[in-house]
Formats: sequence, C-alpha cells, structure tokens
Amino acid sequence: MKTRWSLIALALALDVWLGLVWLTMNPLPRRAHAQGAVHYVAPGGNCGGASPCYATVQAALDAALSGDEIRVAAGTYTDIHAHVHGSAVAVVVKSVTIRGGYTAANWNTPNPATNLTTLDAQRQGRAMTIAGSINVTIEGLRLTGGSASRTGVAVYTATITMRSNVIYDHQFRGVFFQSSNATLSNNTIINNTASWSSSLNGGGLTFLYSTAALDGNLIQGNVANTNRIGQGGGISFYESTATLTNNTIVSNTASTGNLGRGGGLYSEYSAITLNGNTIRGNVATTRDNGYGGGAYIIMSDGSALNGNTIANNTASTAAVGLGGGVLLDSSEITLSGNTIVSNTGSTAAGAWSGAGGGVGIEKQTTRWRTAALNGNLIQDNVANVNGPGEGGGVSLSGGGAVLSGNTIQGNIASVANNGSGGGVYSEILAMLSGNVIVNNTASTNANGKGGGVYSNYGGESLNANTIVSNTATANAGAIGEGGGVYLNASNPFTMTNNVVADNHANTLGSGLRVLGMNYSETERPVNLLHNTIADNRSSGQGVYANSGVTLTFTNTIVTGHNVGIRIETGSTAILQGTLWYGNTTNWSGAGTINTGTVNVYGDPAFVNAAASDYHIATNSAARDAGVNAGVTTDRDGRPRPLGAAPDIGAYEFARLIHLPLILR
Repeated sequence: MKTRWSLIALALALDVWLGLVWLTMNPLPRRAHAQGAVHYVAPGGNCGGASPCYATVQAALDAALSGDEIRVAAGTYTDIHAHVHGSAVAVVVKSVTIRGGYTAANWNTPNPATNLTTLDAQRQGRAMTIAGSINVTIEGLRLTGGSASRTGVAVYTATITMRSNVIYDHQFRGVFFQSSNATLSNNTIINNTASWSSSLNGGGLTFLYSTAALDGNLIQGNVANTNRIGQGGGISFYESTATLTNNTIVSNTASTGNLGRGGGLYSEYSAITLNGNTIRGNVATTRDNGYGGGAYIIMSDGSALNGNTIANNTASTAAVGLGGGVLLDSSEITLSGNTIVSNTGSTAAGAWSGAGGGVGIEKQTTRWRTAALNGNLIQDNVANVNGPGEGGGVSLSGGGAVLSGNTIQGNIASVANNGSGGGVYSEILAMLSGNVIVNNTASTNANGKGGGVYSNYGGESLNANTIVSNTATANAGAIGEGGGVYLNASNPFTMTNNVVADNHANTLGSGLRVLGMNYSETERPVNLLHNTIADNRSSGQGVYANSGVTLTFTNTIVTGHNVGIRIETGSTAILQGTLWYGNTTNWSGAGTINTGTVNVYGDPAFVNAAASDYHIATNSAARDAGVNAGVTTDRDGRPRPLGAAPDIGAYEFARLIHLPLILR
C-alpha cells in the first residue's frame, strides 16, 4: 500500500512538473478587457471617476487593444514620445478610434468646438504619427505645434478617417499621407507653413502614393514654402487618386520665396476629381514666376473638375504669371460646369508677361494631351494687370484643347499694356464649338489684337460660336486689330456657323482680321461657311486680310459695315452665296476678290440685333438663298436645309409649329 501511494505521489509530482514546464514555454495570456473597450484621458489623470483613466493620450494608446476607443477630455497635451518615424505627442500603431471634445463630467457627448482638446508638439516633434497596416479614426482634436523638420501629422501605410479636427500652426506641412487610404471630412487645416531649404509640396495636406476622399474641409492660409520652390499651398497630390467634394480651399500660397505652382492645389501624375469645391483667393507665388493661382495640374490624366467655383486667385504678384485660376499642363482632363471668375495671371509691376487669366493650357513636357472645357462660365478674369497679356479668359499654348458650350465673358488680356485675345488666346490645334464669347477686351489702355479670339498659328476650328461685343483696344489712340477674331493664318483655318457681330477694332478688321504669312510660297486657306458677320464697329471693316492668305466665303451674311470685306495685295477672297446689306462699301482692296454667281442684296431681317439675336425672321432675304456647302446643321443644331435650299448665315429659319392639344 505504501508503495502504491508513493507511485501515485510520484505521478502527481511529474504531472505538476510537466505542467510547470509547459507554462514556462507557453505562458498564459494576461486577462484582457473586451475588444472595443473605452479608455479615458484627462489632464492630470483626473477623469471624474471614469476608468481606466490616463493622464496622456500615449498612455491610453499603450494600454489599448485594436478596436478600442480613446476619449480625450479638454486640455492641452504636450508630452513627446519617440518613434522610428519621428517623435510625437501621440504615436498610433494600433487600429483605434481617438475622439476629443469631452469633459471629466461628461464622457458621453463630445463638443470639440467648446471643449478644446489639443495635442501640441511645441516644436519638439509631431503632434501625431500613425503607422502600420491599421485602421484609425481621429475625431474632434486640435493638432498643432509641429517642428520645422517634421510634418505636423504623419500617416504611413494606414487606412485613416479624420473628421472634425483642427490642424494648424505646423512649421513643416500640416498632414503628410504616404501609401495610405484617407477619408477627411469637415476638418479645418489652417495656417500651416513650410520653411525649408529645398522644394516642398503641400503646405496644408500632402498625398504621396495614396488614395483620398475629401469632403467639406476648410483648407486656408497654408504656405508650401517660404524659401524655395513651393507646390500646392493648400494641397499636393503625387501619384495619388483623390475625390474632393464641397471643400473650401482659400488664401493659400505655394511659395513666398521662389517659383510657385498651384497656390490652392497641385497635382502631378495623379487622377483627381473635384466636385463642387470653392477655390478662392490663392496665390502661386509672391516672389517669382507663378503657375496656377488656384490649381496647377500636370501630367494628371483622367482628372476632372466639375461644378467648382474658382475665383479671385493669382498666379504671380512678382513676375510671370500663367493660369490665374487654373493651369493645365500635359494632362488629359475635363472641366465642366465650373464658375471661373475674377482670377489674374500676373499683377507684377513692369513688363512681366501674363497669360490665361482664367484658364491656361500648357505643354511643358513632351506629352501631347487634350483638355476639354465644357459648359463653364469664364468671366471677368485678367491675364495681366501691368505687363503684356495673352488670353484674358483662356490661354491655349500647348497640347490640344476642345472648348464647347462655355460662356467667356468680360475678360481682359492686359489692362495697362499690349494684349492679345481678350477672351481666348490660342497657338495650338484647338476646337471651339458652341461658345458665347462676349464683352472681352484685348487691351484697355494699349495696343490690342483679338478682342474675342486671337489665333496665333491657325489650325483651329471655330464652329457655332457667338462672338459679340468684344473690343481689341479701349484706347482710341492705340492700335486695335480684330475686334472679334484676330487670325495669324499660318495653317488652314475653318469657321462654320458663327455669329461675329458688334465687335470693335479702331484700326483693322472690326469683325475679323486675317494676317497672312508673307514668307510663305503659297497662300494659306481660310474657309468660312455659313457665318453671320454683322454690325462690327470702329474701323468698320467686317473682314480685313493682308497678303498671303486665301479666304473662301460660302453662304455668308455681311451687313452693317463701312466696308464689308477688304482684301489687300497678295491675298484672295472667293465668295459664293453672300448676302450684302447695309454696308457703305461691300468690298474693297487691291487683292483678288471673286464674288461668285450668287449674291443677294436684301435685308437679313434679324429677329433683334440690338439684343444680339441674329436669328433670321420670316421675311429675311437669307431664306433659301444659299448654296450647298456640305453643312448639315445650323448654329442651334437644327438640320440644314429646312427649306428648298440652305439659308445664308449662321441660322436656318425655323417656324414654330403649335400642335393642337388632344384630350383623351
């Protein structure tokens, strides 16, 4: 029996020993709180009885598990903690939610606007670092005081939601996202300034290799660089994808010390979509050449700007300024339904040049891309206040462009100096279709060319545009050429179904001024089909052409001028199906003029020319009087012809038919 109990004791001892060995090799886990627990943080660790309670955000982060929530009471937290990505007040490496705006007396209902909850790095590091393959929510915090060598808030490889935070007064960007997926809503990113010895992107927000959705944020008063080249005073995107909706991007500056690109926003190699944002009062640079006062978008194919307001931005206050509102560079991009108003290319004193007061399209790379502008309002923009200016509304200087259905109104190429293209300046292959180009001025005080449109090298196509009441120069003592259109015809050029009326040029070509190439061995072709050229003032010439060009007019109304068409030596005009009316002289000049076999002398009977309505009435001499020019629609898109033969001019006469009401 004794032996038996001895064996039992030995076996029990062996089991205990084996168990101790297993426990040594496989320690039992600590007893943990349930996932999704709430941690409380208050100054001095005084949480009013709530538990667990911590005096610092970092202490709560260290204790938390993934999925937990940290509620932070009002106060200022300044403790700094080391991390491989940079020291910070809070280093987040777990999937947690951090919310501010509480008090020790109320942990249920946050009020960040009243209960200010501030993480202040005091220039000793970052306010917050977030790193890892984690999912983090930051809400209701005030993040400030980042040092001059560390981004205020840095996010690496994380999925993050930032909501209703205030991110301000950082000395090296506001927030930097790298390889992250970010959702930002209703945040205020304000007065962050980068001061650095090399080029920097993004004074407020920078996205690198990231995906982002921004909704309802205020991004204001940020500066990308105070010393060197700066890109994206408010926001910068590089190789990223982003959608921005209903944000306000206001009073940001790309650089105050050097060249600047994108006062409000900068995008490079990114696909960005902007819907319903306000981009206002931004400046690309106050020191050097500036590109894109509101936004600069380069090599960003697939981008789109829809329904935004882009207003009161300036590309440069010190030197050359391109794209006061927006500068598009080598990008396949669409702008639709935007309001682009009161922007300025350059306000610099002296002879610095400015272009694209509202929109500039450039090609500063080897990439050929086409930009499309559809249904935008481009109004009251100025390419240059003091120096020479090109394209008060739009400047097209590289790549390709399609402008359709836009209203381009009240723009000025230059206020004090020579100006070209009050509405549109083009030196590329462009198509302008269905636009209203009205009340633009090439120069207010000096020589001006192309009050409505200036085409420098030809090759464009103008189809179904209304070009009315534009002015080459407002200075009666200066030289004004091409009140409606100024064409430097070095390439074939076509105008179809346009109205060119009530434009002003006090020297040559109140309606259309065509400059041929004297050095060319052959005359360049300019084809005008179904246009209405009426009531152009000052010099009183509907069309003026010097040497080196062949103009072919088919089914054209020419009415209300001192001289309808003037052709100089070395040029040729071939006309067929022309309606002449109310001109003192129908044609003149020493060039070759062939008026063809179909000429109509009678009243075009416009519906209301005084109100710029150049549709023809039922008694118009233009009805059924034209020849077949192969044009199948009119200015309004109606089929042509509607009668026995095409009507002369931009419009077919269309009788309204009222069908009887049939009751069932």
